[in-house]
Formats: sequence, C-alpha cells, structure tokens
Amino acid sequence: EQREADGELPSADDLKQDAKLADFARELFGRFGGEEVAGEVGLRKKVRTAGAEDERCPPAGARVVMHFAVRLANGQLVESSRERVDCEGESITAAQSRPARPPGPLSFVIGEGEVLRAYELLAATMVTGETCAAVATHGFAYGAGGAKHMGVPPRTCVVLELELVSWEVA
Repeated sequence: EQREADGELPSADDLKQDAKLADFARELFGRFGGEEVAGEVGLRKKVRTAGAEDERCPPAGARVVMHFAVRLANGQLVESSRERVDCEGESITAAQSRPARPPGPLSFVIGEGEVLRAYELLAATMVTGETCAAVATHGFAYGAGGAKHMGVPPRTCVVLELELVSWEVA
C-alpha cells in the first residue's frame, strides 16, 4: 500500500497474496453474515445486544468510551479492554505483560484517527449499551504490515467484539 502511495506498483506476488486474502475475506464474511458498515466493503457488523432505543448514534467529533476485544480469524485473542494478553493470546498478569495499554475501556474521538479505522466506523453506528461483533479486513484493522509485536501477521482479517459504554459531544 505504501509503494502505491509512492507511485510504485505492487509486485505480482503482492497481487496474488491480495487475491488470496480477498477470497478468504469473502468466505469469512459469508460465514459471519451481518451487514456492511457505512457502505464499506471489508467491514461487516452483527448486532449482538440492542442498546438504548431512544438514543442516537454518536456523530463525528464525539468522544466515545468502548470495551473491545480483537481476535484473529482462528479465535486467538490479540487485544482486549477487559484483560491483558500476550502474543500467543493467553491472559497474563500486569507484571508479565508486554508494553501495552492497561485493561479498561477505550476512549477516543470519532474522526481523529487515534484508533483502528474499524472502531471509528463501528462506533458511529452504535447506541449506548449496544454490543456487536464485526469482521474487518486489514485495511480497517492493523494494515498491510500487521502488528508483529501483538502477534498480528501482515494483511490479517480480524474479528472484533465491541460494547459502546457511553459517548458525549467533545
């Protein structure tokens, strides 16, 4: 992706890998179901628990507070707001942990690019108390390079579990 931004074309190997990933994502989306988020191909959401019926979704610029969990397609836990995990997806104590954010809800402003693109897009479709699961391709998650320090390989699809705790206009 960076080479394309620099004016270079992707290699034939990169294109083959992207085609395999696209096939895998289509298969994963087919099994997962759900609906595309904001018309974005590569991000699908399934509501697990409906939230407050009389509330609207947070707009761009709103500060949201969310719980989250990120898993690889094989189920391995990568990151969670409720517990710390190591690179193999095992729960660990704070004393054993790699440098990472401490457990607790994530707070961010929609549209400022502080977090995964999937978080921002999904938060803007949720109401307080709603929980959902989502499948995101690498473009909405950890990018083409992945996150090696977290055990996320390059160009990886992830499964997200989110709960919108609260939001306010920033």
